[in-house]
Amino acid sequence: MLDKYKVLQCLENKKEEFQYFNQNNSDDLNKLRKSFEKMHNISEEQIAKKLLETETPGALPSKEWDENCPVVKFHTRWHNHQDSRQWAHNILLNRPTFSVDGSQILPSKDFSPPVAAVQVSKFENLHTSCGQYTKDIEFDIISPKELNDKEQEFSTIDHYVNFKRFELEIDTIIDYIQNKAFQEVKPVVFFDGSLIISFITAEGATGRNKQLRDDYINKICLLLQTSETCKVPLIGFIDNSGAYDIVDMIKNYNNLTLNTTVTDPQIYNKYLKWGDRSVVFQSKRPGVLSDYGLFEDKIYFTYLKTCRNMPARLEFPQWLYENTTLFEEVLDIIRAETIAGSGYIYSIESADATAVITNRDKQLFYRIFSDFSVKYNLGFNVAKKLVSKWNRR
Repeated sequence: MLDKYKVLQCLENKKEEFQYFNQNNSDDLNKLRKSFEKMHNISEEQIAKKLLETETPGALPSKEWDENCPVVKFHTRWHNHQDSRQWAHNILLNRPTFSVDGSQILPSKDFSPPVAAVQVSKFENLHTSCGQYTKDIEFDIISPKELNDKEQEFSTIDHYVNFKRFELEIDTIIDYIQNKAFQEVKPVVFFDGSLIISFITAEGATGRNKQLRDDYINKICLLLQTSETCKVPLIGFIDNSGAYDIVDMIKNYNNLTLNTTVTDPQIYNKYLKWGDRSVVFQSKRPGVLSDYGLFEDKIYFTYLKTCRNMPARLEFPQWLYENTTLFEEVLDIIRAETIAGSGYIYSIESADATAVITNRDKQLFYRIFSDFSVKYNLGFNVAKKLVSKWNRR
């Protein structure tokens, strides 16, 4: 249990460090914005030419830059919230959306034999006049044998369980896309997270770590390939992005040597009203994209203002951006979804609500596993300390 007084006391003791960080961040943001604004009158071709001479461009502006820099305005406005919801209803009517979200139960030293599980919730909303939607769950057990076998391949077994969750999420989306490939009205598929797997770094990626990195990249590239082949729109939605592709672009173009914590959403937040978005950029992030093969240069992004907070980052494959009519339709669907979800993608919210495995769920899982173990004489054992905790809570 937290002691409120001690927390406040510690914060007071560190206040100067927080103030220093905040001031530095504000100074850097102003420098970057001034440099960014100097670039607004420079052509996309000139910017790209200079940036491609550097090792880490960060991002390249798209063809939209020359006409719309820095913002593509959303001109539809409403008198009240009811009008906005009616607009969202009209946009979404008979336009299916789909999303998944996952959760996992990691193996615990408190239980024997070891067991883990992954769960993925999938939510399809057909947006019909009668409100048709489908919620379902994919669930998989990771057995003691599988955990033991994979312990030799992965640096930690938790990494393997996390990958299994990711794999189940991607496989669920791929199956859905393939089933909708010949549908006249294609759904919009949301991936809750980045299509650029930057949490898998190249540094020290040898042996087991390299295998894990390759497994993640192969899965995300298969997803990108499936979207392109089936021409089903795929959107990576990042609500609170810490990306700095545009920051790197500004620094590299202007020869700035800032070591800063400023992020892309902070750069763009000043320029955007609700529904507005940044011009589209091509990601040239160093590192992991170099291993994306055919998709190294095929991930594009924009920042869309969906609420009072920082703009959300949207990532999508090149083929979708190049289909101008479909791309604009998808953007309106995203705006409409965020109206329904009060600033967040409604279908992702719905999948997340179903996917979450709570502490109570974990207790239920282990009680079920305990009964299963007794039935088949598996020698189930639980640490007495944990039993004591369960009894106290």
